[in-house]
Amino acid sequence: MRQEQNNIFFGIDWLLVFFFIILVGFGWINIFAATYSEESIQIFDFSTKYSKQLLWILLSIPLIILILFINAKFFQQFASIFFVLSLLSLIGLFFLEQKLMVQDHGIDSEVSVFSHQNLPKYLLH
Repeated sequence: MRQEQNNIFFGIDWLLVFFFIILVGFGWINIFAATYSEESIQIFDFSTKYSKQLLWILLSIPLIILILFINAKFFQQFASIFFVLSLLSLIGLFFLEQKLMVQDHGIDSEVSVFSHQNLPKYLLH
């Protein structure tokens, strides 16, 4: 656990950060290789899956740094609340679940919809 000091990068497991960067990089390369086409090799095209994924990777970096500014005691104090909210959202799936058939509504299948099924994943990780 990170000790309280002025430097937010004190106490970080740099080996873990290195492995995280390697795994994210390999994942992005896999998406790039799976959707590669010789017509368009523009990384910042945003009509390709790998460019959209790269955007999310780049947007996560400020979020990671922002989380480092939050005191670790905040997460310890509110962990039970996050856990209960996660359980309630999972229980709510049984009562509030609606099937979203993207193809039936004529919506582009590339549209990402925030689902309450993912809420526990975001709160607990």
